[in-house]
Amino acid sequence: MSNEAEINIIGNMVRDSKQLIEVDLKPEDFLNHNHSLLWEGLLNMQASNQFIDTTTFFDYITKHHPENTIIFDILVEILNSYFSASNSDIYAKVIRRDSLSAELTAMGQEIALIGESYGDFDEKLGKAQNLINKFNEKGDSKEVGINEELGSYLDELQRRMDNKGIDGLSTGFDDLDARFYGFKPADLVILAGRPAMGKTTLAINIADHNAMIGKNVLVFSMEMPRQQLLDKSLASLSKIHLQRLKTGDLQEEHWSTLTLAMSQMKDKKRFIDDSGYQTVQTITVKCKRHQIKHGSIDLVVIDYLQLISSKSKEGRTNQITEISRGLKLLAKELGCPVIALSQLNRGLEARKDKRPLMSDLRESGAIEQDADIIGFIYRDEVYYPDGFNNKGVAEFNTAKFRNGETGSDLLSSQLHLSRFDNLLPNTNYEPHKEQSNSGGFNG
Repeated sequence: MSNEAEINIIGNMVRDSKQLIEVDLKPEDFLNHNHSLLWEGLLNMQASNQFIDTTTFFDYITKHHPENTIIFDILVEILNSYFSASNSDIYAKVIRRDSLSAELTAMGQEIALIGESYGDFDEKLGKAQNLINKFNEKGDSKEVGINEELGSYLDELQRRMDNKGIDGLSTGFDDLDARFYGFKPADLVILAGRPAMGKTTLAINIADHNAMIGKNVLVFSMEMPRQQLLDKSLASLSKIHLQRLKTGDLQEEHWSTLTLAMSQMKDKKRFIDDSGYQTVQTITVKCKRHQIKHGSIDLVVIDYLQLISSKSKEGRTNQITEISRGLKLLAKELGCPVIALSQLNRGLEARKDKRPLMSDLRESGAIEQDADIIGFIYRDEVYYPDGFNNKGVAEFNTAKFRNGETGSDLLSSQLHLSRFDNLLPNTNYEPHKEQSNSGGFNG
C-alpha cells in the first residue's frame, strides 16, 4: 500500500506542484529509497523556485542522479501514468502511517537490544524511555492560532490574579517571590554556595514549604541520608535547635512542639530518594515512576549537581555539560521546576570580596547556558564572625534570571534551627566593608 501511495503522490506533485506546499512529508518518510530521492528533488526545486513539470523534473533527476538507472525506470513509469490529484491527502496519510510503523518496529528492536545489554536497569529503562519520547514527539505540531492563544492567555491571567502575582511555584520567601513571581514550569534553578552557607537548608525549606501547601515534591539527596534531611525539616518546623534533635537532647517542653511538627508533616507529599548513585537517566526514570504512582510532580530538588554520575568517557567538563542539559530537558519534560544545588570553586576564597560569581561555578559554561535562574547564597558572618550587624542575615544574589532582573535580596538566617525566614523590616545589616554590595539590597 505504501509503495503505491508513494508513486501516486510523486506523480500528482509533478503534474500539480502547487500541492507541494500543502503536503507535510519529508524524504525520510518514504520507505522506498528511490522514491525518497525523487521527493527530495521536488522539494529542492520548490525551495529554489524552479518551475516543475514532467520535462523540468526529468531534467533535474537526470542531472543529479545520472548513474541511477533504477530511479529512471521508476520516473518513466510515474510520468507515463495517470493519477487523481484529489487523493493526495489520502496518499500522504498512508505514507506517514507506514513510515511511523517502520520506525516503531526499528525502535522496538533497538529497545530489545538495550534490554539484553549489560548494565544498570534504571539506566537501560531511561534509554528506552528516551527513544519512546523522541518517537512520541514526531509529527507534533507546535503551531497555535492567535484566537486559541488569546483564550488560554485570559485563563492564565486570571490564575495569576488569583495567586496574587505568583506566576509559578512559591519559594515561601516574600522577596524571592517578588523577584521571580514563583519558579515556572520547566525552570532549571541552580542554587549554589560555598560550604556552611546553607544551600541545602534553603532548598529543603523551599521543598517543605511547597509540600505543606499541598504540592508534590521529590528530593534526590546524594550527599545527606534522608534521616538528616528529616532532622532539618523538623528543626525548622518545630523551631527546636537542630543539635538537640541530632543528639536526642530533648527537654519535656520540646516534645509537644515536636509532636505538633510531626503531625503537620504527616501525609504531606514530600518524598526523598537518598540513593548515593544517580545519573540523569536514573533520575528521569524515577521521576516518571513517581508521576505514575502519585499522579503528579510539582517540584524536583537535586542535592547536588556535581554528584550526578555520567558514563561518558569524555572529560568532566563535557560530563557536566551533558548533565546540565539533561536536567533542563527533565524540567521541560516533567513540566515542573527542577532545583539543582551546585558546588563552587575554591578560588573565591582568595578574593577580598567573597561573594560568588558565575565563573565560580564548577564547570560553569554549560550550567550558565542551561539554567533559567542562578542564585548564590552568601552569609557574611561565615567569613567575618566578629563583624558588626552581619549576624543572622543571608544574601540571595541572583546572578542570572532569564525572564527578569538580577539583583540581591536578604533573608533571615537561623541555621541552628535549619531555617531561613523573611527578614524583618528595618533590620540593620552591615556586611564587612570589602564585602559591601554596590547594587544594594532588597529587604
